[in-house]
Amino acid sequence: MGYSSTNIHFDYDGQYAKSGDDYEWIPSDGRLYGISFKTSSLDEITYSCLKKRICKKKRIDPCLKRMNLSYIPLVVEPKRQSYILDDEDVYVYLTSVDKEGRRIILHVEVIEEMEQQSVVEKESSYGGNYSELASGLPEVEAGEGGVDSEGDVDNSMGVRPSSYYVELPRVAKEKPVVKEWEDGLGLQLFQEFESKEAVKDIIDKASQENCFGISICNSDRGRYVVKCRGADEGCKWSVRATKIDKSEAFSIRTYRNMHSCSRVTSSTGKKRKVTPRCVAAIVHKDYLGLYETPTAKILVGLVQRKLGVEVSYTTCLRGKKQAVADIRGDPEKGYIILPAYLYMLEKANPDTKTSLVVDKNNRFRYLFVALGASIEGFEYMRKVITVDATFLKTVEGGCLIIATAQDPNLHHYPIAFAVVDGEKNESWKWFFTLLKTVIPDSTELVFVSDRNPSLIKAVGEVYLMSKHGYCIWHLIACLHGYLSISNFLQLHVFCCKSTE
Repeated sequence: MGYSSTNIHFDYDGQYAKSGDDYEWIPSDGRLYGISFKTSSLDEITYSCLKKRICKKKRIDPCLKRMNLSYIPLVVEPKRQSYILDDEDVYVYLTSVDKEGRRIILHVEVIEEMEQQSVVEKESSYGGNYSELASGLPEVEAGEGGVDSEGDVDNSMGVRPSSYYVELPRVAKEKPVVKEWEDGLGLQLFQEFESKEAVKDIIDKASQENCFGISICNSDRGRYVVKCRGADEGCKWSVRATKIDKSEAFSIRTYRNMHSCSRVTSSTGKKRKVTPRCVAAIVHKDYLGLYETPTAKILVGLVQRKLGVEVSYTTCLRGKKQAVADIRGDPEKGYIILPAYLYMLEKANPDTKTSLVVDKNNRFRYLFVALGASIEGFEYMRKVITVDATFLKTVEGGCLIIATAQDPNLHHYPIAFAVVDGEKNESWKWFFTLLKTVIPDSTELVFVSDRNPSLIKAVGEVYLMSKHGYCIWHLIACLHGYLSISNFLQLHVFCCKSTE
């Protein structure tokens, strides 16, 4: 979406004077000032925003001065002022330009200066100032009319003069009565969570769903304390969680579940922000157990419908990645527990073969796994092993090597897996060396693969007695680039199968 600049020139402080049938603006000092708005649409320039920018330009406090905004329209005859009172009037002014695109000068009329009501101006029951009411009335001098020099009312009048005002006390504004309402968290004292992040997630989600704002009082490694954003109004809602000794878990120690504030004042659309963790919680709840998660674009609409809060595409994308990370785990933490996992795998599955290779900096290089049950079952199958590798689409990269056979039901029968850094001579030779420890070399053994040079070399060096053939479908894929005659390809398949 493109942005454009809207420039407004205004004349500050002056008054209108009538000249014949027309009205003209008489400035006080003759200076012009300019302000500029960079927006995508004129609708974004509001009445309050315009007055705020004028006060900022003149460096005045809007609470100390009252201003009227007006201009003289181009199409009005005789000329007279048009006052700006709301957003619609602002839009009319901004779109009123001449043929050359020039905009009319905006007139800022200072109608009154408020002296912080040091005299405490009295207000009537309808909200007006008595000083404003009396400003247009003639003064009654002492001894004139119905008031004598002592300020007493002339007895002959019988009524009070029009200049006499009774000062009534200002009507006190009553506070709206707000009934207490529950936060919807449903926590219990001494309830435990696996981490501080889990506590934050459940509080953030409840604050979004139940429309209340939170303020973080303390957040460190050992505690997490939050209170309601309406605490200044007397709301007592709060949650305090502390870390359990010798553990990463957190326990709820203080919990006040009732709010006494107004939802409107404690939470607004601008103050409420959706975090990626909150988006991840929605994904876990609405797409529980599903392999495919929605795109970030779909999540934007889903979060807005669920929580009633605007959220950016970037936040939804980060939330989706967080949801995936919650399920798959952190790769770095996964690598750390690999030795323990392989140990338990061998202990729970007899005759299982595993191997983990790291470099001199103790960083991961190779991984090999062959389950004992798969090795035992291969003895009763045809001795044909298909070997292939595929690239891993992760940040760490690498290749996944798979060795499979075919059972009597023509299903894939996995034999061994390996994760290596790539299809290189060293990695292929390492894989076949370990595979030979569970599948011995034999003249009956046949390997089927694509025409990868490193793979072919490794099979020839490790399995000296076995045979090696090429996959038909890989050969057909190569021939597609050179031959376009389908009949010839069918004949090629027929010839390959006839030699089996």
